[in-house]
Amino acid sequence: MGYITQAVTDTKKEFEEYRKEQKILAEARRNEIWLKIPSVKQIDDRLSQTGMRLYETATSGTDDIEQKICQLKKENLELQQARADLLLQFGYPADYTKVKYRCEKCNDSGYIGIDMCPCMKTAIRKKAYLSSGLGKMLDDQCFENFDLSYYPETVAPHMSVTCRENMEFILNCAKKYVKDFNGNGSENLIFYGDTGLGKTHISTCIAKGLIDKGFEVIYDTAQNILKNLENEKFKNDKESEMLAEKYTECDFLIIDDLGAEFKSNFSQSALYNLINTRICSGSPMLISTNLDSPELLSKTYEKRFVSRLIGAFRSFMFTGEDIRMLKSKRK
Repeated sequence: MGYITQAVTDTKKEFEEYRKEQKILAEARRNEIWLKIPSVKQIDDRLSQTGMRLYETATSGTDDIEQKICQLKKENLELQQARADLLLQFGYPADYTKVKYRCEKCNDSGYIGIDMCPCMKTAIRKKAYLSSGLGKMLDDQCFENFDLSYYPETVAPHMSVTCRENMEFILNCAKKYVKDFNGNGSENLIFYGDTGLGKTHISTCIAKGLIDKGFEVIYDTAQNILKNLENEKFKNDKESEMLAEKYTECDFLIIDDLGAEFKSNFSQSALYNLINTRICSGSPMLISTNLDSPELLSKTYEKRFVSRLIGAFRSFMFTGEDIRMLKSKRK
């Protein structure tokens, strides 16, 4: 388990480029000051000799080494103060020639010692959010803002609990799934239910939780997945080839809107092969479908495909009223 390799690589490169750019800009500002205020250059020349003077003092072998070192440090501080005063006198900020870092903890290196700085972890997560395919949904949808009040307290169809109790159970299972997720070997999930019942919101919550834990998550609709698999097979499209590889190799795959794709021998075979490959390798996934029962799956897909979905996935039935409509009424 670990952060997505490409996201880490890209983020490190961005950090390095930013640091390099800021150092170049700081050097340009320093050269500007040296031209306008020559006495600042004289001070900088003196300051640049501090390290050598400290070394010479420390290795001199005299009895008053500590006193001399204290004196050198005092002189250094006085020079720094004189430099700052000069810059202020000429209308510049005291830190005008310093490198402008975004993070004071790691100076934009991304690391504090050997530990990754929180700023780099955040940058990697943001990049991982973008590469997941969920886009801005990850900004708006999380466990914390999932509102159970939209689910009625009437008994759910074919259940002995209310729609709200059923949804609360699903929500708690989703939270536990994220908490316990360990990559290979975790359960596969399938969400059934009509449109507007929260399947995508819960899927997004799970995706966000897993990305924050450092796992690579890919989300796409069944229709887009089939399009890319078809382009990879028949058109040798490089971008589709890369996506097809991600579908197979990512830590967690979310296939949304199963059942809405165009049905053909190729589509059923391609989806079956993808799902079967991930099951055989122990790579977990989540499938969401607007088909509201396993029985409807049997009418839509081949027997071996349905058998895989029913036998290798833990199923959850979403019930209630269309939340999008309810939100519109509340507004």
